[in-house]
Amino acid sequence: MTQPNQTLLDALVAVLKRASAYNRNDQLAPAAVLWPDQDRLWTPLIERLRDLLPLLTFGPYLPAQRSGPAYWLRCMLARTLDDQLPAGATPIIYLPGVSKADLRAVEECPRPLQPLAELQYRGVIWTHRNGREWTPAGFLQAADGAAVEVVGDGMTRDALQRALPRLVDEPLTRLRSAAPLRADFFDALLTPDTPRSLLLWLDNPERFRQQSDANAWAAFVTLVQRGYDLNPERDGQLSAAMRLGGRQGAWEQVWTRFAEAPDGYPNLPELLRRAKPGQLALFDSQETWPQDNEAEEQKLRERLFALGTLHLADGRAELGQLEREHAPRRAWVWARLGQSPLVGALAALHELVTYTSLALHGSTLAAIVEGYTDCGWRADAAALQALACVEHAGDVAAVSTALRALYQPWLEQGARAFQAACAAESYPVALSLPSSPLVGEAIAPGVCLLFCDALRYDLAQRFVSALQQQGVSVALSAELAPFPGITPTAKTAVAPVATSFTGSGASELTPLLAERQRTASAEVLRGELERAGFQILSGAATGDPSGRAWCELGAIDSYGHQHGIRLAQHVSGELRALEWRIAELLQAGWQQVVVITDHGWLLLPGELPKVELPATLTVVRKERCARLQPLVQSDQQTLPWFWDATVSIATPPGIACYEAGHTYAHGGLSAQECVIPRVQVTRSGGSTVRIARIDWRGLRCTVVVEGSALPLTVDLRSHAADASTSLVANPRALGSNGSAALLVEDEDRMGASVLVVVLAEDGSLLSQRGTTVGGA
Repeated sequence: MTQPNQTLLDALVAVLKRASAYNRNDQLAPAAVLWPDQDRLWTPLIERLRDLLPLLTFGPYLPAQRSGPAYWLRCMLARTLDDQLPAGATPIIYLPGVSKADLRAVEECPRPLQPLAELQYRGVIWTHRNGREWTPAGFLQAADGAAVEVVGDGMTRDALQRALPRLVDEPLTRLRSAAPLRADFFDALLTPDTPRSLLLWLDNPERFRQQSDANAWAAFVTLVQRGYDLNPERDGQLSAAMRLGGRQGAWEQVWTRFAEAPDGYPNLPELLRRAKPGQLALFDSQETWPQDNEAEEQKLRERLFALGTLHLADGRAELGQLEREHAPRRAWVWARLGQSPLVGALAALHELVTYTSLALHGSTLAAIVEGYTDCGWRADAAALQALACVEHAGDVAAVSTALRALYQPWLEQGARAFQAACAAESYPVALSLPSSPLVGEAIAPGVCLLFCDALRYDLAQRFVSALQQQGVSVALSAELAPFPGITPTAKTAVAPVATSFTGSGASELTPLLAERQRTASAEVLRGELERAGFQILSGAATGDPSGRAWCELGAIDSYGHQHGIRLAQHVSGELRALEWRIAELLQAGWQQVVVITDHGWLLLPGELPKVELPATLTVVRKERCARLQPLVQSDQQTLPWFWDATVSIATPPGIACYEAGHTYAHGGLSAQECVIPRVQVTRSGGSTVRIARIDWRGLRCTVVVEGSALPLTVDLRSHAADASTSLVANPRALGSNGSAALLVEDEDRMGASVLVVVLAEDGSLLSQRGTTVGGA
């Protein structure tokens, strides 16, 4: 009876042990079991069997491997050597290259074998009941062997022999359930994932061949020849790549595997380029050939440039048509490889058209602010995303042209509406400081203020969304920035010590510390905060969470001034740094982190328009604001300075600047510059859980989690909230070092997009993070 999980190797060992059985009532114990193997079919297993049986080998003198000539073997049987077999065990002598007939014909027996010939009379020869020598194929099929049905053709026998070292580890139950076994089954043991093996060979044939032993290579060639109508040795790479690109029959599955994780095959795109047929068939797909994708990118590039010549309504219609034509390419493999940047930008441009079709207007400032915080910010986010998708100069120029055609009119209209509302009801030029939640004693112990310069409202929305996905308690609110929205004016105004400063006596746009008449530099501001009882947290310091603290992070504003539209690609790193800093503070014990900022900004490719304001009329002039000389009148809109209502600040119309050449600017009147976020992040459950690192080694994933001392469990799922989509046998509890290792058992999931999830004891989801199986 077959034992549960018994393997073919277990069955072979059991039968070999039974070969020495005898009737103790009327027989003597056999001196040895002789195992003839004329064709050396069993040789691949001898090394493993040596650890499981009292096995000796007739061959060269290698005592460490229990191999030696006939006289050495006889000494081993007589137990006259130091290396003795276990007491009571009947030795098994493996005779590679020796047939049963060689033993029987004593007179003609080869001289080296003659000292062993007489053992056939004192021992037993291990043979099939029909008297023939055992072969692996015979043992596998025999009722007194493994009892597994096998097809008897020569191709199957050859495949069985190639796969023998791996075949013996297969459970008999699996072998019997798959019977009758054919060549494909045995070859698949050596090449369990043929599509992936094909891709690895195509990507780097020399390395693949070096990493495959002779049996594995032969199995691979046979499987590919039989299943894909291609001989890797004779047909070569280009023929295979042509069929891969054709995606016909079984090759469709190979293409699907490539498309799931194309980064794992860096040489394949160029191979596909070389393999493209000169003339595609009627139903051949373009998406498999990189040059066809590049041609589509070029067409899209040209039509984006052409948007600059169209009226706004026509441009929006054309953008919609482009989206309908090119959207399918976002599912092509080339998009995943970063070779379709314009089609990625097109998605953001299409979203931008949706939100710029909704004008920012209203009869009051409050109505405009509400419209902007409701959905207007999405247009700004889409513009940034479109720019973030492209890097090469030609692509940047094409997207920039589209943005100037589609985004600039909306920016201009929104800014003028905002300015009109400010003129009608007056901009709230001074915060109601005594009631401000950031002033003095209103900041409760356990609260840390985190100042991030130029955190525009759309970036705050993006940042809040990321925090919410981690299960953190977040509240976002909006308010109007101190005017003008430049750091020298606004940073001190949003600090909790604003009442200690004044604009009286200030010469430019920076207030003074009222008590000492010192300019509100960063050093002076921090000194006043310390005097008010705030800890100043620099670098990675986390301070004493039982008190109050102030810390600063970010270089959005300085990067925007220096690099213009390249800010679109930079902000992702700024937001990640902000997330990590908040996690550090909450983990250190702070009850709440309040993120504050001083102003937003405008960003437009090319440059913002310029208007004139003579320098002789101003004390100081910035891109979007200017302090006027006393008693000077200007035909441009003016507002009182936040710090001193007797000081007039001029602001240009629309989105114009007082200086030429700026793509990034702030300090004027627009929703983008003046509507600023406040983000309150609060500890939940006494801790903030964060997935700090995900490392892959093959199908094994190591997850490092920070932010909780509670018992937590980690799982890998296709859908975060659905435990039935888990890819692992059992979720793993976090160790004392905050890490857990997970094993994906299904090799077919290599390259799949999944989620690492962190679970509380009750199964509730605390944090999640996307990853790719294998890390590709």
